Order: sequence, then C-alpha cells, then structure tokens
Amino acid sequence: MEQKLNITAHDGKDIPTWFNSQGETKSLVIFVHGLTGSPTEHHYIRAPKFFNEQGFGTVRFAQYATGENKRVFSETGVPLHAKDLNSVVQHYQDQYENIYLVGHSLGASVILEADLTNIEKIVLWDPTIGIKSIEDANAKPCWYEERIDKYVLVNSGKEVLLGQDMMDSWLAAADLPRLTKQITKPCKFIFAEQEDKRDGWQPHFADIEVDWSEATVSGATHVFYEEGALEELYQETLSWIK
Repeated sequence: MEQKLNITAHDGKDIPTWFNSQGETKSLVIFVHGLTGSPTEHHYIRAPKFFNEQGFGTVRFAQYATGENKRVFSETGVPLHAKDLNSVVQHYQDQYENIYLVGHSLGASVILEADLTNIEKIVLWDPTIGIKSIEDANAKPCWYEERIDKYVLVNSGKEVLLGQDMMDSWLAAADLPRLTKQITKPCKFIFAEQEDKRDGWQPHFADIEVDWSEATVSGATHVFYEEGALEELYQETLSWIK
C-alpha cells in the first residue's frame, strides 16, 4: 500500500510525503535525500519494496517540490530541512515503537541537525564531507551571481541555484568534528568504495560516543547505481536496523 500525503511543516508549508507498508508494523524507516536530490531517485523509490517485505514501513519526503505552498530549493538550507524532518517524525512518532532515519549525502547532515530524541538508530549513506570553500564544490563549477543573489552550481550539466543558506549549510557540513558530536544515536556509516567520503570521516570515528559501525559497498559510486550496489546497500542497512 502506498499513501501520498502532505505533512504540515512548522511554518505551514506542505511537505510532500510517500508512505509505504505491506501491513501492520511497529517499525518505520524514514529516508532523507541529499543536495539537489528527490524521493524519486532510484535508491529511494526501490527501497519500499525491499524494506516493506522485511517488516518495516517506509517514508520518503520531498525537501522541495513543484506546486503551491511547497518549498523552493534555492530558498532552503540544512537547518530548514532538519525542521521539516522533525515535522515528519512528529507526524508518525505516536504510531510506531521504533523509528529509524536513513540519510544520503547531505541528508546525513540534515539528520544530525534534527531532533533525534525519538529515533532508535540512524544510517548514513555515503555522508557528505562538505566543502571548505566555494572553489572546493566537489570539483563542480560554482559561482556567486550577484544579479540574482544566488550561487550557481553546475551539477551533471544542469545549472542549479543555491541560496546563501544552502551554501552556508554545505560549508558547515565540512565541520566533521562538530557533526560527530551530534551522533547521539547508534549509527552506521555505509560508504561508496569509489568515493572519498570515508577518508574524511575515518579520523573522527574514535570520537563517536555511541554504538556505531561502518561498511563499504564494493565498486559503488555516490548514488549506488552499479550492478548489485543497491542490493548490498539495502542489506547493510537492514543488518543495522533489524
């Protein structure tokens, strides 16, 4: 069963949300997408079938979307996304005994900025290591356009507009010591072998004060689209939350 609904954010905006379940369950997994991402990317849209069959309900939500009363990407940032995640959790927290959060890329920062009080465990899929300067934007062209007061990021051949809040969030995501201190729930890192994210996080593993684990998906790039990568990603996630 799939249910599409709008959850009301703290400021009255609508958060487009997809809930999936194959029956009654006490456990829910909420997925948090990354920078310029969406809940319809392949690693989210294929997740409900896998996790529903394992006895988990699933929730995907859009941090920005087309339509009236929806958020616009260039007007958002991680603190605002974290508040929206809190609203999604609050919507479901009385219905489930166990809620798990899974965040990909910058979605990991969203989770670590959110209220984790009612969360059982978290899983971070190839979590971002942020950028230290605009010029360091993952080797992608990025510049400030004064005429529109936005940053222009060229991502996969597409020009994307970032507001100051999002640029500040991306820069703040490079402060891994600060984010490490915000890991207050059992946490699993799952890295993509062909990326550099583990190299950034590894020096801070010793500072994590709760149970944690890590895994690396062989041959995978950041969005885990290689043959067999997604299945391994799901299995590693399941082994932590089951």
